[in-house]
Amino acid sequence: MLLDEMVERQVKLDKLVKENHETANAVFDNLNLKIMFLSMALIKESVELLDESNWEYWKPNDEIDEDNVVEELIDILHFTLSLLTQLGCDADEIYREYVEKNQENIKRQKGETERDYSPKN
Repeated sequence: MLLDEMVERQVKLDKLVKENHETANAVFDNLNLKIMFLSMALIKESVELLDESNWEYWKPNDEIDEDNVVEELIDILHFTLSLLTQLGCDADEIYREYVEKNQENIKRQKGETERDYSPKN
């Protein structure tokens, strides 16, 4: 399965990051910091993705560089896989969770969900 290879590559990359960056050890060894810093990385990459669009309606529209869009999405995927693997998920669990959420999303679109999506107070 290709997801297995992607997860394996991400684990190797994370190991290399830890070996090359002292700060990464403190981050990766603390669940709160791990979630916080990888969430910030995901937000940063998401903003970079947004910057590839013409969201600034008051400016002239630029042609969208689809290669850059793909690159930003891959960066998001890297950080997502990193956080998932840091939380102990393997490729099989990621796939199962994805399929379960996908099925729930389909039910929601069809109005068939039993899950309560009302805002939590």
